[in-house]
Amino acid sequence: MGNTSALILAAALALGAATQTESRSAGSRWIGAVDPQAAEEVRREVIESMPHRVDRAAAAASNMCGVAWGTIQWSVELRRPPLGARGAAACVTDRGGSIAAHRVIVFPSLLARDADEIDETLRHELIHVLHREAAGSGAERAPTWIQEGIVVTLTGEGPVLLARALASSLGAKPSAASDPHLEGFLRVLGAAERLQKSASVLAREWIRSQTPTALAAASFGVAEADLEAASQEASRRAWARAASAGREEAAILRDLCESAPVDEALTRLVRYRSEHPNSWYWTVPAVALAERCLASAAAAPLRRLQDLLEEKRNYLPDDARARWERVRRSLAVAPNR
Repeated sequence: MGNTSALILAAALALGAATQTESRSAGSRWIGAVDPQAAEEVRREVIESMPHRVDRAAAAASNMCGVAWGTIQWSVELRRPPLGARGAAACVTDRGGSIAAHRVIVFPSLLARDADEIDETLRHELIHVLHREAAGSGAERAPTWIQEGIVVTLTGEGPVLLARALASSLGAKPSAASDPHLEGFLRVLGAAERLQKSASVLAREWIRSQTPTALAAASFGVAEADLEAASQEASRRAWARAASAGREEAAILRDLCESAPVDEALTRLVRYRSEHPNSWYWTVPAVALAERCLASAAAAPLRRLQDLLEEKRNYLPDDARARWERVRRSLAVAPNR
């Protein structure tokens, strides 16, 4: 993408005008448009880096989907969220006859988040764009769980959401209403297990299908009218298996981090983290161990835990994240502790 001058950008933010930067890929544009009130929430350096972020996210989304960008009409636009909107971004498709124009709407709240979260959100929404383009209006008619389940499976968010939920509850099934992304991932996982395929392979097949709902029904071995019930049952089974597999493992880690000597607990936790790179069961026990280190002024172990937990901070369950933030604030106040 071309560069927008800082002077023009500053004027646009101040006046509530729009700044446009043309993209080299797929005819996209980054359009930063905010009113003066919203501009106060926007970090200028993030706005300036957004054209590059959009291009990078577009390349990542294409790679994850196995779908190349064509002459797709799409844009990424900064807008204030509509009343009642959830999340930090949304994908909207405008259809005029046979032509579809896709818009990723970024809300100002996203720009205050960590750089990794911004990139992940852009990839998520751009996979929606590719899905809707590849599958046509069939993608938009598909149930929300198919649309979101496909995306979180391909981005790797699904396993993260599942691990967070398991670490938080270890048994009690989260309601579909509380996290439709997790529910969608569990249903994709259930279909993949039935077909003995990887979830990502199945998601790519669905994303390229002109009739994703019918294809999903075929994956579950049921009529399309029975798809919802079959996918819900598959979701319940997938959750039960994951919870059963993780319950004992998490309990061992929790006891270790809460009762073993700090140095021993840390050594075993680091070894577990290395041997299970895709596991998240260790994160909540690690927060408990960090609190122990802080209380006993064990500076060296706490620094090692900080390195482990910082990359996972945004994905911790809410209560564990709040506890970790308190530890981080204490570290910031007494950095040499």
